[in-house]
Amino acid sequence: MDLHNRRVIEKMRSYNAYITKEGGTGIKPRGLIINYSNACNFNCQQCFTESPTKPLKGSLTLVEMKKLADEADALGMYEILIEGGEPLVSKEIYDLIQTFGSDRFYLEMTTNGYLLTPQVAKKLKEAGLSRVSISIDSMDPKVHDEYRGTPGAYEHAIKAMEYAKEAGMQVSVNFLVGHYNIHSGEIEQVCEFCQSRGYHIGLQTATPTGNWQGKFEIMTTPEDAAYLEEIRHKYKHVWRDIWPPLPNKKVAVSGCVAVNRPYINPYGDVLPCSYMHMKLGNIKEQSLKEILDIGFSYECFRNSHKKCYAAEDPEFMKQYCMHKMSILEPIDIKKVM
Repeated sequence: MDLHNRRVIEKMRSYNAYITKEGGTGIKPRGLIINYSNACNFNCQQCFTESPTKPLKGSLTLVEMKKLADEADALGMYEILIEGGEPLVSKEIYDLIQTFGSDRFYLEMTTNGYLLTPQVAKKLKEAGLSRVSISIDSMDPKVHDEYRGTPGAYEHAIKAMEYAKEAGMQVSVNFLVGHYNIHSGEIEQVCEFCQSRGYHIGLQTATPTGNWQGKFEIMTTPEDAAYLEEIRHKYKHVWRDIWPPLPNKKVAVSGCVAVNRPYINPYGDVLPCSYMHMKLGNIKEQSLKEILDIGFSYECFRNSHKKCYAAEDPEFMKQYCMHKMSILEPIDIKKVM
């Protein structure tokens, strides 16, 4: 990470020291994933949010986001990731970024890149965004466009990376990996592409949720995970959520970040992560700390788990996450666990 704000660095170091001492994630929250509207301009095969094409009614307000930001800062959280849907569909995206503030958080956004023009990139940077993560499904334009259900998606994504870099933001390419493609050679192609341009690489592991609910064959195996570790040491700036936030090879694997990096849906429901559609609470009704305490009351989230539950633990997913549930209609965790 390219970090310049002293306050953010201090919070990040505090988190890293904690997980190093505890040998895992423990109960110290790291950051938030925010799905502000869930509206999207694409129709992706692998979508885990089943995003609608229009904004939702009754969703969160910027006032509620300000309160959430204050609570997250007080808890020592250092990073905020804005997702969707497609965040750039929202007319309030710049206000949302400023509401959290780059003086308190490292601010990131995941996008398909289609709406990211040079002008948009400049405004995102001015609002305080530090990193743009752009999703790529294949270095073959035709394959990528088929996954995204949108002609020209690949071309726009590649240009968006250039625009974001020119605007002064860090660029990360999100690449979805699963048992179906992990040994296809595409990971290496993406890594080589990113290294030649100074981009970071985020390896997102496939989960049997959303449009892929019940497809356990896509999940990574222990052998697949070992291969990702090889990729991690072969190329620079490759990251996964379960790896430590600082590039220190002496630090143990951070482990599953469920609850440590919870997901907020457009209605204010708090989920353990993007792929576990279980409701811990709602920020309109409870404080963030109260909600996280509920999550950490479960042993599976309180203790370190070296695997990603959603992508690498099929037994966990079969037992807890195969009910009729979704990002927008999560099941109360007490009814599931």
